[in-house]
Parts: sequence; structure tokens; C-alpha cells
Amino acid sequence: MLFSPKSIRGVTLLEIMLVLAIAAVVIMTSVKFYKGANASQQSAAFLEQVQTIITVADTLAQGASAYAAVTQKAVSASLGGSQYMGTQWGSFSFNAPANGATSYTITYPVNVPTAIWTAVNAQLSANPRIVTITSAGFTYDSTQ
Repeated sequence: MLFSPKSIRGVTLLEIMLVLAIAAVVIMTSVKFYKGANASQQSAAFLEQVQTIITVADTLAQGASAYAAVTQKAVSASLGGSQYMGTQWGSFSFNAPANGATSYTITYPVNVPTAIWTAVNAQLSANPRIVTITSAGFTYDSTQ
């Protein structure tokens, strides 16, 4: 089959621009979904750490039915060391009053992104024992 120069057509500039525009939309959408999935994974990991700290504190306080003997050092030791009290944004702080208190406060690391602690606090608000929730942390009361 013979082709004459008039019968051979190339790709027009408009067609190339259309393909590039579609590719740009696909790339932008995939980046958006990746960022959302990454933030969701970080929130889940952060919430898991918070729930682990709550469980350890409750376990340590079971014998005394008060949190006076539960310290950050005791919680860290039960978790296997201070590195388990930390996140990629810094370390949690555990504060229980020295008297026979039935509550304690957990303070989040300073640099936690707003989207992460907002998502975690939304999950924690379902727990009736968590009485005060702020952007800096929360207070847990075992009598609630």
C-alpha cells in the first residue's frame, strides 16, 4: 500500500494539549488521594498510641484504684521504654496528680498537625471517661 504525503497526518497541537491536560488531572487527583490516605494512616497510628497509653495507665492503676502511683516513667517502662511514648512530632506527656486522684492528663506533642489531633479528638470524644479534650491533649477520669 502506498501512501502519498497528503494522506499521512500527524498529531495536531490541540490533540497533544488535550492529552497533557488529561494527564495533569489524573496526576493531581492521585496526589490528593495519596495525601488523604497518608493523613488517615497517621491519625490511626496516633490514636493507637493514645489508646495504648490509656490501657497501660489503667492496668498500672488497677491495684490502687487511683492514678497517684502511675507516672510517665512507669507508663514508659510498661511500654518498653521512652521511645514508645514518642511520635514523629515529639513525645506524649503523662500527668497524674500526686494525691489519690482518679484522673490524669495526657498532653500531645507540640508539633502534631491540626488535622491529626482533630481526627483523634473526634474519636476520643466517644469515650465517656475522657472529660476534657483540647488541642493540647485530654483528661481521662476513671469515675465517669
